[in-house]
Parts: sequence; structure tokens; C-alpha cells
Amino acid sequence: MKETWTTRDFRLQSGHVLPELTLAYEGYGQLAPGGRNAVLVTHGFTSSQHAAGKYDPSDEAAGWWDGLIGPGKAIDTNRYFVVASNMLGSSYGSTAPASLNPKTGRRYGPDFPAITLRDIVTAQKAMLDGLGVTHLVAVAARRSGATRPSSGRSRSPTRCTAWSPWSPRPAAAAARRRSTHCGRACPPIRRGMAAGTTITAGSSRP
Repeated sequence: MKETWTTRDFRLQSGHVLPELTLAYEGYGQLAPGGRNAVLVTHGFTSSQHAAGKYDPSDEAAGWWDGLIGPGKAIDTNRYFVVASNMLGSSYGSTAPASLNPKTGRRYGPDFPAITLRDIVTAQKAMLDGLGVTHLVAVAARRSGATRPSSGRSRSPTRCTAWSPWSPRPAAAAARRRSTHCGRACPPIRRGMAAGTTITAGSSRP
């Protein structure tokens, strides 16, 4: 299920304050009492929070990690509460340039403030706190999303038991942008991903 979490007066690393910040996410499984059975899953820059399952049986494809997330799978939702979080600045339901600025009633467009990796991680941490998560069993990341768990790990080293970033193969990703003020579709932009194939995993135990 698509979900959103919203907070107000979110301060960015630059000092700019977003009057309202929304992050889109999907949750799978149940959060245990005490909030210590959660797994955070993060996506690459051109992907979304739809990591597993289908919105409708007629959908052609399931979420991008459907083979890993679910009952009895590697990330077992019978045991873990899995949070697949969208990131600040994404066009898949989180606060971004196409969002309405509550102060003006218009889209932010080019006035959207610059954001940093730390802002993205801080927003996700605030969302986890808001959902009642007190400890992460693991953080799993796909492709460029691997930079976020490593950053969060350095800032909150005792919050997470293990983290595992994955970059299965280099690829080109086509992204369709929308004009930030008028909403018209712009030509697709191709971005090269990693130059080499890497699969890395690390763990940290408090």
C-alpha cells in the first residue's frame, strides 16, 4: 500500500526550512512492540518506493525487489516490518520541486531549495521515528541508494544492526522530468549509472 508521512518545519542542512515535508513509503509486515524488528529499504535515484507486491493483480510487474521481500523470502515479512522509503526530492510522492509550496500555493519549481545527502537521510530517520521504529535490524539499498545507509550508519552507529548496499549491474536509466511550473512532459534524459559492477556488503554490530 502507498503511504505518506508528513512533518512540518523541517530544517535543511543549508538552514532553509521546508514548511511541510512529506515522504512517500510502503510498509510490509507488522512492527513489533518496542519497534525493534524493522528493515529499511532504499531505492536508486530514478526508482520509487514500490519495492514489493502489486497494487492490482492485473499489473504487469511487481515491485523492484519482489523476489526478496515477502513472507518466507530473504527479507521475511513474517518476521520483519519492512519500510521501503522514497527520498526527499523524488517525483514519486515526496516533497520535491513539483510539490506545492504551502506559503505560496504554487509549485516550488526552480525555487525549491538545494538538498544534500544528509537532508535525505535525516528526513528518513525522522519518518522512522514517527512510525515508531526504535531500531533497524538492517538497511538494504539498491544501486545508488547504497550511499544513504552508509551515511546514516555514520551518523547513528548504534541504531542499525547491519547494512547491505547492492549495485547489481551498471545500467542506463531513462528519467522523465516534468516542467516544474507548468507540469508538461519534457524529453527523457539518460544518465549513466556506475561504471563498473559492484556488489558490496558490510555489517556493524553495536
